[in-house]
Amino acid sequence: MVKNFINSIVQRRFNQTSVALLWMESFIFAAIYGAMFHSWPVFGILFLGLAALMSRPKTAVYTIFVLCFLWSFVFASIGYGIGGAAGAVILGGLVFLNGVRLHFRDLKQSWVDADMAGVINATEWRQRWGWQNLN
Repeated sequence: MVKNFINSIVQRRFNQTSVALLWMESFIFAAIYGAMFHSWPVFGILFLGLAALMSRPKTAVYTIFVLCFLWSFVFASIGYGIGGAAGAVILGGLVFLNGVRLHFRDLKQSWVDADMAGVINATEWRQRWGWQNLN
């Protein structure tokens, strides 16, 4: 089921806004972790690793989960300082789910844009219209 989900996403393309958002987040996290460890190699390795994940459409989906996990870790740390373990789980979980929802909403919007432009494959066309509508 998960493999089918990822394969369906791979067949689509990201629009320019969602790609720019992913690149910006990658740079921000690489800079934050590089400054946190006082190390240029940490910055470089993290940024190049995230760039490698975004180099292909199939692995760009995994980049979404990695970046959302990084955001949830930051906010779970804040939640732990405020409300202990329960605050960390609640705040980190909410940030992770909302981040995934935001990125996949952008991806879905690019699907709608692609469909509006008439760029759909034959399988989708058959599923939407089928042979019964050709009369």
